[in-house]
Amino acid sequence: MRAYSLIVEDSKHLCQKLDNLDKDFKPNAGLVFASLPHIDGGLKEVLSQYNFDFMGASSSGEIALQTGEEGIMFEEAISMLLLDMPTDCFQINHFTLRENSSFSTGMDIGKWGKQTFANPGFIVLASGLATDGEALVKGIVEGTGSDTLPLYGGLAGDDRAFERTVVFSPLGLGDSDVAVMVVDANKIVMQGLAISGWVGSGAIMQITRSKGNIVYTIDNQPALDYYLQTLNL
Repeated sequence: MRAYSLIVEDSKHLCQKLDNLDKDFKPNAGLVFASLPHIDGGLKEVLSQYNFDFMGASSSGEIALQTGEEGIMFEEAISMLLLDMPTDCFQINHFTLRENSSFSTGMDIGKWGKQTFANPGFIVLASGLATDGEALVKGIVEGTGSDTLPLYGGLAGDDRAFERTVVFSPLGLGDSDVAVMVVDANKIVMQGLAISGWVGSGAIMQITRSKGNIVYTIDNQPALDYYLQTLNL
């Protein structure tokens, strides 16, 4: 399996990169992260012109370790990882949150993955504002019947606007959606690392209203207002 990563400022430069790939490199899958205006501007349709499957999400800052170059981070850009792997080792599917239930949707994903491969591994991209990430993961675990399966991914962003996050694939595009790649873990080993550079800062506040993993008020102040005020955004 081969991989190639790139980061560009718009769809025009993305096409230039894709059109000039090494002739010996034949990608059949792509993972895409892009600032929302690029997606609204037709990024899905641009990618559909090429002969590979893909899934992607809107993001808040795009990062890529470009092949042969130093890793860099852009804002309002398009970042993409292209993969060349056996076609019988992966599938991409697209789900809409069922009855606003992240857990039920996760179960649908888990059951589909288990039906596709006996030992599935997952890469999951979910709409950031509509999804309860914890419930989605619990649903996938329930649907597969295993809590040891490889599972990676995250929630979409929107350049810190907190208004609309989007997930897309050839099968759909929406702000209440989940795009999933399932991999045959018997043939492809999936390994990853989750790290955080966050440190505690400021006063200790109290969450005064919440539901599930959604915080509505902090010290009786709207949570978003408090967040934006604290970060001077």
